[in-house]
This record gives sequence, C-alpha cells and structure tokens, in this order.
Amino acid sequence: DRMTTDLLLLPAFYLLGCLTSGYYLVRVFKRTDIRDHASGSTGARDVGRVLGPWGLVITSGLDFIKGAIAVWLAMKYGTGDWIVPAGIVTVVIGHIWPVQLGFRGGRGVMPAIGGVVLFDPILMLVFVALLATVYAVLRRLTLSGMIVVAFAPVIAFVLGRPLPVLLLLCAVTPLILIAHRKSRRAELGWTSDTGSFLSS
Repeated sequence: DRMTTDLLLLPAFYLLGCLTSGYYLVRVFKRTDIRDHASGSTGARDVGRVLGPWGLVITSGLDFIKGAIAVWLAMKYGTGDWIVPAGIVTVVIGHIWPVQLGFRGGRGVMPAIGGVVLFDPILMLVFVALLATVYAVLRRLTLSGMIVVAFAPVIAFVLGRPLPVLLLLCAVTPLILIAHRKSRRAELGWTSDTGSFLSS
C-alpha cells in the first residue's frame, strides 16, 4: 500500500534527524556533553568552540547531509506529493528534539538547508541572497537569519512556489524560530553572538 509506505518513512526520517553528530563527536573526542557548553545546543558553532574548526565543519556538513538524505529517500521511496516536505520537517524535528538525548538537540537550520537545497535549489539561492542583504544592513547573523526564516513562507508565496514548498516552509519556520529563541534574545540584547544561525 502506497500510503503505508509513506507513513513508514516518517519514523525513519525522525531517527535520521536524531543522529546529532555534534553531540557524538564531542563525546568521543572530549568525553563531555556539548550541551553543557556555550549555548547548550548540539550545533556546529558550539562544537567548534570545543573541538576547533574541524569540528564545526564536520558537524555542519553532517547536519546538512541529514536533510539531503531525507529528501533523497522521500523521492526514491515515497509516493505522495506530501512526503518530501514531510520528510524535511520530520528530520528537523528529530534534530531539534532527539529522543535519545532527552529531546535536547540542535536548532534545525542545517538539516533544513540540506533538504531545501535538494527540494528547491532556486528558492534556497533566493534565501541566501536575502540573508546576505539583510546581514549587510544589520551586521548580526542570527537576527538576519531569523528575519529571513520568519518571512520564508511569504517569500515563497510571492515567488509562486508550489503548494508542497509552501506547506514545508509553514511547518519548518516555527520549529526553527522556537529552537532559536535563546539566540534571538541574545541578538536583540545586543550581545556579541553573531554566528549561531548557521551552526545547527
């Protein structure tokens, strides 16, 4: 049954999201919990603070790949139009709230980017261009990123993207905003934290 196949993919997407590479890299190389450091996230920026630049790069890459793998699996084995956006949303949920880590993970940006790059690469280029523009004015990466994320569904609608893309952004946008609430408060408080957006 085609619907059954699609539904069985969802827990696989969630478990894929739960593979929080930053947490396990720090556990292996430093024998500590990355969530006890810096912002309390398993994201790449905090990993970079503990392991150095190589930890940041590897964590970012692996988190990005999770989103891309979810789209690939959905396209290869899924049958409904909804399964690709559902796959991206579910892998982001697993990344932010991994069951094996007590539902304390990353912020969901890199898995979302990895998914959208495969799902709608043109739209992602538009988001990157907007991020660069907003950052050039505000000079604060997290705040700039959250502005683009907040308006992502509207931007996609104006550009005439198809319904599955709109549904994806309407679902994933609040997830990322919720996960970034601490970073948003730091930015609005005019702290020096300017790099946490692309770190999860």
